[in-house]
Amino acid sequence: MGKADDAKRVLDDALTKARSQDKRGHEAAILIVLATVAEKTGDTSQAIAYLENAGQFATSVQFYRIEADAMFELARLYRDGGDLATAEARATQGLQASQRVGDRYYLPRNLSILADLKARRGHVAEAKALYEQAEDVIEGMLISVDEPYWNSSVVAAMGNCNDGTLPASTCGKLLKVSFHSPLCSKEHVDLIPSVSDT
Repeated sequence: MGKADDAKRVLDDALTKARSQDKRGHEAAILIVLATVAEKTGDTSQAIAYLENAGQFATSVQFYRIEADAMFELARLYRDGGDLATAEARATQGLQASQRVGDRYYLPRNLSILADLKARRGHVAEAKALYEQAEDVIEGMLISVDEPYWNSSVVAAMGNCNDGTLPASTCGKLLKVSFHSPLCSKEHVDLIPSVSDT
C-alpha cells in the first residue's frame, strides 16, 4: 500500500499545482489517474468519484477526449458493479464526446462498449445497430487504408478483436475486408477461414 499512498500524494500535489496554474487539461487528466490508483487499491467508490469529477470538469471546459475517457471508465466500473443503467448513460455520454472530437480511432471500440451494455439490458435491436455502425466505421477505415493515420486505426481496430472488445462477427468482417488492403499479410489471410462463419 506504500507505493499507492506515495502515488496518491504525488498526484494530489500535481492536482493542487494544476489548479493553481489553471491548467485545466492537466487537472482533468490527473483526476483520471487518481481514479486508476483508487481502483487499484480497491476503492471503487473513490475511483467513481474522481471519474465523475473529471468527466463533469472536462465537459464544462469542452475537453471532449478527456470526457470520453472518463465516461468509458465510469461505464466499465458501473457495469462491473451491476449498475447497467448508469453504465449505459455514461457510455452514451462518452460516445457523444468522442464523436465531437472527430477521432474515429476509438469509435468502433466505443460503439461496441455501448452495444454490449444495450444488449445486457435487453435492447438487442439497438445493440445490433451499434455493432453494425462499428463495422461501418471499420470498413471506412479500410477504404482509406493507404493514409498513415488510417493504417494505425485499422491496426487498433484489429487489436480490439484480440482483446474481445469487438464481437467475432465484426472481426471476421474486418479480416475479410482487410484481405484486399496493403496491411493484410499472409497471416491475416490464413485467419479468414477460421472466422468467416461467425
